[in-house]
Amino acid sequence: MPKELSVMLVQSDTEWHEKEKNFLKVENLIDRSFNNNIDVIVLPEMFATGFTMNTELAEDENGITFSFLRNLTKKYKSYLIGTYIKKQSDGKPKNTAVVFDREGNKISEYHKIHLFSHANENQFYNTGENASFFEIDGIRSSLAICYDLRFPELFRMMIKDYKPELVFVVANWPVQRQVHWNSLLMARAIENQFYVCGVNRVGSDPNNNYAGGSTIIDPTGNYVHLEDSNNPLFNKEMATVGRIYQEEVLAWRDKFRAIEDIRLI
Repeated sequence: MPKELSVMLVQSDTEWHEKEKNFLKVENLIDRSFNNNIDVIVLPEMFATGFTMNTELAEDENGITFSFLRNLTKKYKSYLIGTYIKKQSDGKPKNTAVVFDREGNKISEYHKIHLFSHANENQFYNTGENASFFEIDGIRSSLAICYDLRFPELFRMMIKDYKPELVFVVANWPVQRQVHWNSLLMARAIENQFYVCGVNRVGSDPNNNYAGGSTIIDPTGNYVHLEDSNNPLFNKEMATVGRIYQEEVLAWRDKFRAIEDIRLI
């Protein structure tokens, strides 16, 4: 039987390099909007530090950020997606997203593949190599981090290898390229006939200003209704909730069979 999910987008104003402050901020935002029907909570890229090249802030799975995320998902009994700077035993750290189930178990991990050379991310971090696939209550899912959004071949690989029905994109996407964020999220949803859930930050850091634009887009390119906010959500620090329906993906793919006509991958 087709499933549906209630997804919470947490659009926070990240304090620069202040992990503990950001933990408190994120938890307060979730508390204000949470109800027992929330299936998955999604945080922006590097929610605990901001998009930084200070790799001394890297941690392993015994660190405070991983522990905070695990405890958060146990508290709310929801799936959760968060990113942090993960130490590597063989060199530079990786910009890493983790997915937890309702009991706080890590069910998937993704290392950002496309590093943002414009900000020298590739000099401070090592790249990931593989996409990540997982299920959330029976809905096939995948994820990408920020700059990955500009590379449609990653999303085509997702379709070829797994055919996800929902893809999460977490980001620190600056306001001067906001139109790119809006347009590329919609393009990825339309091209691949899946839901795209984009979660961006607001506020500012020493390098950029951010307007948010967190959103959920359905497989036909339409914005999904978000509770208590506009879609996309701009210039406001808050958590908002939207619903996705597996049947909408399956029905659209059956009616308009574009995925079956892909030839060059």
